[in-house]
Order: sequence, then C-alpha cells, then structure tokens
Amino acid sequence: MTPAPPVDASGEWVMIEDELYARTTAEGKIADEAEAIVSAALWAAASASPDVTPKRRAKLAERAARKALADRFGDADLGDVIGELPAWARTVSASVEADLAESVLGFGILPRLQAAFPNMTPADLARFVADPENGEKLLVEKARADRDAFRKSAANPGVGFNASAALYGADLEDIADAAYLIDGYFPEASVIGLVGETGSFKSALAIDAGCSLAIGARFLGEIETAGPRRVVFVAGEGPRGLRMRRRAFIVDRDLEAAEIALLDQNFIVYPSPINLLSSDDVAGLRRFVDSVEASLVIFDTLSALTQGMEENSAGDMADALRAARLIVSGRESSSALIVHHPGKGGGVDGRGSGAWKANLDAVLATQKDGDLVALTLEKMKDGATDSRRIIRKRIVEIPESVSRRGVAHEATTSIVAALMARGTEALFGTGKPPTATERRAEEIFSHVIPAHTAAEGVTRAEILEARKTSHDESYATVTNAINSLIKSARIAADGKTANGSDRYKRVYVPSATDLSLADIDGRAIP
Repeated sequence: MTPAPPVDASGEWVMIEDELYARTTAEGKIADEAEAIVSAALWAAASASPDVTPKRRAKLAERAARKALADRFGDADLGDVIGELPAWARTVSASVEADLAESVLGFGILPRLQAAFPNMTPADLARFVADPENGEKLLVEKARADRDAFRKSAANPGVGFNASAALYGADLEDIADAAYLIDGYFPEASVIGLVGETGSFKSALAIDAGCSLAIGARFLGEIETAGPRRVVFVAGEGPRGLRMRRRAFIVDRDLEAAEIALLDQNFIVYPSPINLLSSDDVAGLRRFVDSVEASLVIFDTLSALTQGMEENSAGDMADALRAARLIVSGRESSSALIVHHPGKGGGVDGRGSGAWKANLDAVLATQKDGDLVALTLEKMKDGATDSRRIIRKRIVEIPESVSRRGVAHEATTSIVAALMARGTEALFGTGKPPTATERRAEEIFSHVIPAHTAAEGVTRAEILEARKTSHDESYATVTNAINSLIKSARIAADGKTANGSDRYKRVYVPSATDLSLADIDGRAIP
C-alpha cells in the first residue's frame, strides 16, 4: 500500500523537500542533456550542408535536431526545448555562414583552386583570382560534382577508372620520393594506424601529433614536423577530454600568444562521430577536409566511427580504411591517422580482421609496462621499421580559465606524453613486479653464481645441478625458473662453453639515477 503524502497544518498535501529537490534536479539534467543533443545535432547537420542556402540549411538542421530528440526521449514533453528549435537552427545556420565566409577570407581562393583543379593553367587561375565570385561558384560546382561522383562510384564499383592516368616506363621517375608530415612516423598521402590498449597514451600521442603539426612544432618535443599544417580531429568519443588535452599541450609547451592563435586556426575538431561506412558521412567530411585544406585527419577511435561494422569481417574493415583514404584523397599530400584498440590478447595487432594491418601504409603501436610506454613502428610501406622510443606521462597543472563565450573552467590537471632520452630502452620491460616464480628464480640464480664466476656466467646445467643445495627444488621447478628469467630478460645468454652450451649472465638494468635520465627537453624525471 502506497503511503499517503504528508500534509501541512491546513490539511493541504505537500511534497517533502528532499523529494522536490530530487525531481527538479532530474528535470534539470534532462533539460541539459536535451540542449546538448540539440546543439550537437544542429551544428553537425548545418556544417555538413555548406553548399545550400542558409534558410534551407536551417531547415535541415532543425529536422536533424528533432530526430535526435525523438531517438533519445521518445514522445516525452520537452516543450521549451522543442519551441526554441527554429530559432536555434537559424542562429547556427548564420554562424556556419559566417565561418564559411571567414574561411574564404582566411585561406584565399588561389590555394583552394589549385587543390581542386591541379591542372588549371596559370592564366585561368589568375582570371578566377581576379573574379573571386565566379571562382567560388566553380569550387561549389566542383564539390557537388565530387559528391555525385562518389555516390555513383559507390553504387557502381569500377566506374571511376581513368585510362589517361596510366604511367609508362620512365614516367615512374617523375614520382617524388616519400615525404613525411612527421619525420619517420607519418608519411604523406598515407593511411596510418595507431594501436594501443587503454592507458597507453594513444590518444595523447594523437593529440600531440595533431597540435605539433598544426603549429610546426616538434612531435613529442624532438621529432621534426612539416607544419604548420591544417589538422582535422574527428572526436568519435566526444570533445570534452580533448579540450583538457589541448590545454595541457599549450601549458606544457609554454606556447606564446601567436602560437596559440595559430593552434586555434589550424587544429579543427569535429565533435561528433561520423560513420565511415556511410557514403554521405564520408562525402561530407571529404568536402570539409578539402575546403579547409587539411593535411592530416585524425580518427579517434575506429570503433566509435564504424557503427554497424563487423570487426572480424575483412570486407567491412577494408571498406572502413578505404573510406578514410578517400576522405584525404582530394589533397595530394594529406594523410589519415586512425586510432584503434588491440586484440583481446593485447600486443601490437589491431582488434578484428587482419585486413586492418594489410590495408594500412604505416602502423604505430604503444605498449604499456608500469609507468613507461614503448612507441614502436610496426609497419612502414616505404621505409624502415626499426624505430622504438620510450615515453612516459607528465602531469600538467592547468590553471582556471574563461572561454571567449564566457564558459568558466576550474583549475585541473591533465597529462601529456613525454619522450625519454635515447638509451632508456633498457628500462622498458622492468616496470612490472616480478612474479613468485621469478623471485624464486632470482634466488636460485644468485645462489649458483658466486662472485668468482659472475664475470664468466653460468650454464643451464650448473643451475640445474645447484637445485640440490637450494632447498632441493625439483628439476621442473628449476627449469621453469630458468625459462622465466630468460623470458623476462633478467638473465641472457652471453657466450658459450667449450662444448657449445650457453653461459647466462644477469642483465644489468640501469636505474634512472644511474643514467641521470631526463625527458628530451632536459627536464628531470621526478
């Protein structure tokens, strides 16, 4: 039986204060969530329709926002939010129009014409530069033609073949050597994969790469970039954490006002996930990438941007990577970076089908061990793959701030990836505490290597023989101990006996104090 509501002195039913507070708080959260959904839907729909009139763009945006609300809340009464939709849509459409106008003024028409029409003669280029209105019309027509061609080719595979593009013999000598957006790691005109488990700095590395390229700074403070270049970051998991990581980059690099302004201009974030298996999403992003002349598009992460994809399907995986390649193919030197999770067993292989690695031009991998992370180059189609560097996290204190639109942010902390000096690779693999087997193995090994034999090492047979004097361990226990020590790199073969048996020595692992280690920019490790 439901208890009767409490009554006041006059006999009127009243709601207790806690219950009222809980209800109003819940209603406020629903309203906040609804406004966030509306805002994201409006901006996404309006930005994806740059070549229509502002009035039509506002209608499309309002329709998308209504659908997003219906998908999330069903038929719930959101009167105030629904009532504001037309006005919001018109405001967003006007903002998009202003952004488009600003982009035209900011980037100029000449480089965009050169990118869209690489074979246009200098005389024609000069004519359109002198008459920018007709030049803009030509670019809009080209964007529409590209969109139509993409849709037709998606429906009719093979339609886009161009026999005149075939190369004969010596024509191959006219192809320039491979160039890099980030020296040794991010080749131009490529699709690059970055694989890493949770907590292995893969997103931090992607953000560092994008911000460094945007302002022409060195990646991780050491590795040369071809910047300043335009970067588009597709935040499949939302922009909130990205804001703090970007602010951490600014604080950690101690950027000056001019560098921050350049970062604001060149590091562009798309805050909502697209679907790489949707021809409309791919075509829209490709038009946007072309319009802002982006040199790098970062997709974070693959799983968030491939709704409905069967990761174990080679066909689905190949289609997603082909879509990423298509998005950057409108610009000759542009590349795509795709952040992905490893398989269930961890390691350096991307989750799902083997088509992942097969369809990429380069693959980077991060592996965590304690506080350290190894960054390795697992594949480079036209280069060496023997690169391995060690990185660690550096905590950055972010001061409180207020945005240009008056949004206040409290002081907080975030992290950046800090590159460690060369020679620290020996530290990786030692951060995990030894297992019980490894600890017992260390005891056995120490027991059978007295000081006078430390320099020349000890054979496996000598270790096994010592089992009788070391608490009489079984043959199997000692064998497991030896194998464990070898696998964990705590001992290693170093020389052989006269009869060819390996002699094992303890591996010396230097400490941070021993090597006086420092980050690459000279700051000491705490």
